[in-house]
Amino acid sequence: MHVYILPQYLNERSHLQAGPSNGFLQVLHEVPDLYKAFSTESLSALVATNTDQVQASAKEVILSEPGQLMDLLRTSRPWIATVSLEDQDGGDAQVVFTPAAVSGISGSFLGLRQVYLSHSRLGPSAVQLLVKAHMPRLQVLHLTRNSLGAAGVRHLAQGSWPELEQLQLRCTNLDVQAVSELLQGSWPVLHTLNLHGNKLDRAAAGHLGAIIDSFPKIQTLELSGNDQAQSLSMIFQANKPWPHLTALDLSCCNLEADDIQSLVVASLPQLHFLNLDENKLCQRAMQQLVTGLWPHLEHLSIVYQDMEASSVALLQHASWSLKTLRLYKGKRNMGYDHEAEVSGLIKANWPGMESLSLAAPDHCTFAKLCKGVWPMLQHLVVSIERCDALLIKSLVNSSWGELKSLSLRTYTISPCAFLIFGIMFDQFQAVPQMIEDRELIISSESSDEGPLPQGSAARSLWPHLDTFSLKMRHPYEMHIPHTIFDVEHLLFA
Repeated sequence: MHVYILPQYLNERSHLQAGPSNGFLQVLHEVPDLYKAFSTESLSALVATNTDQVQASAKEVILSEPGQLMDLLRTSRPWIATVSLEDQDGGDAQVVFTPAAVSGISGSFLGLRQVYLSHSRLGPSAVQLLVKAHMPRLQVLHLTRNSLGAAGVRHLAQGSWPELEQLQLRCTNLDVQAVSELLQGSWPVLHTLNLHGNKLDRAAAGHLGAIIDSFPKIQTLELSGNDQAQSLSMIFQANKPWPHLTALDLSCCNLEADDIQSLVVASLPQLHFLNLDENKLCQRAMQQLVTGLWPHLEHLSIVYQDMEASSVALLQHASWSLKTLRLYKGKRNMGYDHEAEVSGLIKANWPGMESLSLAAPDHCTFAKLCKGVWPMLQHLVVSIERCDALLIKSLVNSSWGELKSLSLRTYTISPCAFLIFGIMFDQFQAVPQMIEDRELIISSESSDEGPLPQGSAARSLWPHLDTFSLKMRHPYEMHIPHTIFDVEHLLFA
């Protein structure tokens, strides 16, 4: 149940005091939105009057404006487990709390585990509020898209949170000095650190490399959106292992072949997930990448790379047991040999492949893709040029009996293909679900009762399929009769 604390809203109701005998508690349990009718003070009075039952329900507090954070932290509320602040992106001015306001913070929150303050226009003084409050059990702290800078991180590092596990600092205006301050934090069990979209370039590489010294339990590290060109050799030094690191996001980091070489020689024995989207991975970079000795690597994403098909085909030589592979979205450069790429991929020994995202634009390439031996494949996203009966035939002849979701993105759809899909999904409502950004989306998703109906042809082909989507870009450039979406009309006309 959520508790909404709104700014002095309907204060005339603050005289309502709930007692065990008037049944008001039962109303609150049945109509949780009624909490919105109370001011901060009246809600506090309510909790104080009916401690056990209300406290059990009021474990999550959602604040509507930053000033309420100060009011909340002035009091002790040991029953609260989660505090969130609604997005404040509508304003430009940074929220500043005076030194007097900070000094007045003395609240104790013994049960508080999670604090979500992203997109809240908060600055260093807001961090001081958090540090002043007593939150010894805090485990998750999200401060994404707040202008903290080095000053804010300096305060943050003073936080006495021995159980802190996750720290989100995406787009918080961090620089070299901020990272240096961050390393002073004493959070022995911190395992997730997100530094996406800051000002961390080569000058910060030395400090980033010290993350493993300050936080030896780190498992997930996101450095995406920072220019890390020629930096990985300093961050991941060959003689300094990262024994617990399982997930690494280096997307949009301007990486080149030399950086990949540094990554390959690093000691990352438990690496499980690697995101290298939107970098500069040429053929030499891919040759380096596939030599990575990461026995546990299962998830790889290299979306939006300007590579040759032969570079992607090199993945077949890697020793990883991939379960997820994301190659790219949309179209490649003119003349790109998709067939050569797919030919290389289907030769890879990935019997445990579960999720695949790639392009197979022409019939020949798509037919070859459908011959891929991936018995555990559950999720497939394919970009194609034209969806027609021939393509559907190749799809039907695949051996992907475990498929759960299928997404086809196309530029052209034949009326015959609509009819076939309508028959295959006999309770599939083949109507446009959304038309925006010049993209037509037609989808069939399972209801709460379960997957697709047993009687459907698609259900017999893919017993576990519960989601199907067909996206057509630029739908207004072709004429599709409205009745083509009405399968029943087409069948019995």
